Amino acid sequence: MENLPRDILVDSVNIDIFQYLFKNDQTQNPSIKSGMQIFVIFPERFATINGDIQNKISKIALKKNEDLESLLNLFTLNPTADSSYVSIIRDQTTKKVLRSDFKGELIENNDFIIVPTLKSKHLPYLVQIRGEIERPGFYPIEYGVTKVNEIVLLAKPLQSGNLSKVCVYRKVKIDPQQSPRLEVSSGLKNISNQFITLCSDNNQTLNDSDIIEVPRVDLSVYVNGYVSKPRAIAYKEGTSVKEYINMAGGFTRAADKVNVRILTSCGTAFQVRDVKDVQPGDIIMVPEASESKWVKTWSPIIGVVGSTASIIAALINISR
Repeated sequence: MENLPRDILVDSVNIDIFQYLFKNDQTQNPSIKSGMQIFVIFPERFATINGDIQNKISKIALKKNEDLESLLNLFTLNPTADSSYVSIIRDQTTKKVLRSDFKGELIENNDFIIVPTLKSKHLPYLVQIRGEIERPGFYPIEYGVTKVNEIVLLAKPLQSGNLSKVCVYRKVKIDPQQSPRLEVSSGLKNISNQFITLCSDNNQTLNDSDIIEVPRVDLSVYVNGYVSKPRAIAYKEGTSVKEYINMAGGFTRAADKVNVRILTSCGTAFQVRDVKDVQPGDIIMVPEASESKWVKTWSPIIGVVGSTASIIAALINISR
């Protein structure tokens, strides 16, 4: 990416291609149509940034009057980075710049910027965030204090992200119960470290190794189970469960009309809740009625009994 221009004029609108490459800012990657004028401004000033960052490049073009804060915002720091200061090597001298002075520190041509690593021997508590965000990866937290919404804001959610259904996966240790059977004990050991799913509000505090998932907005409601035409239906605010079921062809004869439930998506997991209101992405589940299950279970037996009784009756008639 050395010597790659950052400033590009598209029909007189200035875009920064690095904002798109490094931060996935879609506004900096406009669609090109016939007749548009594109003017590329080749850079004359460069800086080098290195150290404890994820997206390392040999040189980066500088914008006019660019300060240290705007330049660093292009990059994702590693969890082990010390973000309290950076070092700038300029004209064979080293200058330490504190975080509070990032905004006023103008970057000069041929500056060499170094992001230091934390000197602590103990690694920070980390969480991972993924999904519909600009900056996925690992972030340091304060155990039991940092909240989900703080990390989501740092990772910069995309418009396609559903912030009302942010999900947290948390690893929990399960003490396996002893069993006299070796194969059972072995199986319990394999599930001694499992992930539980937390689909709560974004004020949930975080623990070490939590995984945050920002799902994509889903504008459909799914009706499944014992309905005539199971299908996905476009979500419309205020539509009731009964109306969605009617749009799916209504209940079948085997449907349990009383125990309808809603599955709420949470990342790759689902939680069951009572029917109150329907949200985008919900799955309406219509179970099978217990009477229908009874008929299915006993019909073959009744048939066998009936056949056996007929045979016995025939034998009695023959004996007579």
